[in-house]
Amino acid sequence: MNYARFVFLFFLSFVVFISILGYKAMQTNFDLVAPDYYAKELKFQQIIDATKNAASIKEKVSVQYAGGSVSIQFPDSMKGTPVSIHFYCPAEAKNDQKYTSAIGDSGRLVLETPKLKKGYYKVNMEWKGNEKEYYLEKNLMIYP
Repeated sequence: MNYARFVFLFFLSFVVFISILGYKAMQTNFDLVAPDYYAKELKFQQIIDATKNAASIKEKVSVQYAGGSVSIQFPDSMKGTPVSIHFYCPAEAKNDQKYTSAIGDSGRLVLETPKLKKGYYKVNMEWKGNEKEYYLEKNLMIYP
């Protein structure tokens, strides 16, 4: 094999490699954390204050997954309070789910979640009670 042929094959291989790399890069899906991230950033100080309020509660909030439903135990002082729950899946935006409900008389909220796919979720909870806003984020792993 002479020198010109080697250079030509190397150059051709390089062009094919770069073309494949460019094609794969164009096919990658980049999901933003939230489509309205700028508006959420402006509201961030309120979330910091609400997180401090949630941390000051003596009874801690617990989140558990069992048999296709998520059980969230809130403090007894929050009974009957409306709560907004967002299941955020960092790996796939189409797996995100939002629920709005009221905390039951026992302080427990049970959500039937058949649409949640297996994987890692951040459970973001927002509620108002005792004339304060609360925000809490818990981690949840869904197994098949």
